[in-house]
Amino acid sequence: MPDEKKHSDSTRHARDLRAVLWTYIRRHLPQDPPPSHAEANGTEQAKPSRTLRLLSRLPLVLSALFLVSFVWDFQGIVVGVLGRQLSLEGLLLAISVSGFIGFCTNWLAITMLFRPRIRRPLLGQGVIPAQRDRIIERLADAVSEQLISEKVIKERIERSGVVARYRDFAIQVTTNVVADPDFRSELKSLTGGYITGVLESEPVQAKLIDVALQNLDDFSGSKLEEFALKTYRKVKGDRLQQLIADVVHSLPDSVDAMVEHFDRLLDKVPRQLTEKSDSIEQWACDAVLRFVRMLDTRTMIQENLHSYDERQLESLIQESTDNQLDYIKYLGGALGIVGGLVIFDKWLAIPFLAVLVTGILLLDVIFYRLAKL
Repeated sequence: MPDEKKHSDSTRHARDLRAVLWTYIRRHLPQDPPPSHAEANGTEQAKPSRTLRLLSRLPLVLSALFLVSFVWDFQGIVVGVLGRQLSLEGLLLAISVSGFIGFCTNWLAITMLFRPRIRRPLLGQGVIPAQRDRIIERLADAVSEQLISEKVIKERIERSGVVARYRDFAIQVTTNVVADPDFRSELKSLTGGYITGVLESEPVQAKLIDVALQNLDDFSGSKLEEFALKTYRKVKGDRLQQLIADVVHSLPDSVDAMVEHFDRLLDKVPRQLTEKSDSIEQWACDAVLRFVRMLDTRTMIQENLHSYDERQLESLIQESTDNQLDYIKYLGGALGIVGGLVIFDKWLAIPFLAVLVTGILLLDVIFYRLAKL
């Protein structure tokens, strides 16, 4: 029972101490903690660009041109190009059909990556559903070896400086807490009350007396000192034991004076934290790396991906491509239009392509330089 009571008192004291610490930490915690790297760079999902929105209308435009070609397709219109006469009849049909072929080819190729999700007798199965297990293993290998490896995480931590920011943040909060007079007063009151309670306990006092007497029995000094001590104990043994007991019983009265030394100890905390800031940062980095070593990231990723059905896996891959598959799909239509021009008349296509390519390159250079300003 005494051991259980002692354990209960220790638990209650630890709980009270945590409550006091948390109260003052919250008091001195800034409203805005250091921004994380993700917050600094933003985590919003990429939205379709203006170019993609324009390209997405291309199939509708090609459909309209194809329908118009049945009614009117530059019949009887002839233009002079590079010193030669060129009939434009059939131009709409050529570019609309070629554009459709380019768009549908890319659309079919991308669709076949994911569909059909379930194997069909004639249509087969999409590439990704058919190779689902293999893709999951390759993704798990790539992520665990290249994205969440110790080397990558260490470089990321050092480059981002996040550990240093939170270290300085923690040191500042700790400095403010230990400098708070209310915190010091409450800490000393709590600690002093606990120590007093321990020292007033009869089992503890009896143990301290026994330890003091045992140390006297084990005392080893000069021959003269040992002889004098043994002689005194034979003559005044009861008196010596009573003196020790009186000292032990008076210890609770000296706790207040002992607790006042806490101020000097707390005054040293900010300086010691600052002096050991590099060690704290290194310890934090090592703790993160030890945690990574404990995790079997490859197995975790595999298990999570295996829990995805074909529809979820398709959505994951499409989201991770950041609309690039849509670009490929619609650019097929744009390139098909160019191919239609070449088929219709290569002499018309050459100057058109020259102007188009030059314009795209110039705009790219202009936008790139504007973005760097």
